[in-house]
Amino acid sequence: MSDPKRPQNMSEAIDQLGGKATDKINEVREFLEKDFDKVQKLVEDLKPKLNEMKDRLETEVNEKSKLVNQKVEQNPWMAVGVVGLVMFIFGWVLGQSKRD
Repeated sequence: MSDPKRPQNMSEAIDQLGGKATDKINEVREFLEKDFDKVQKLVEDLKPKLNEMKDRLETEVNEKSKLVNQKVEQNPWMAVGVVGLVMFIFGWVLGQSKRD
């Protein structure tokens, strides 16, 4: 007699592989759906906190932007000098990296 697990022809082999693959796919799907539900609930719980952080960041960025604008208006030549120095250093670094 032949081994019941061993396929007799290509068609049986494909059927056996398909059955095993379907079982594994269903296992993975169940695992992912369970974890997806957990992640989705976590994201929903975090939304209010993330919105609060976003609002606080927007406020801080606006305040800092106003402060920078005031400093530039008070001393525009200093701002030009700082930008020029930063661009010089940036160009020098890029030039050094292309040389190597």
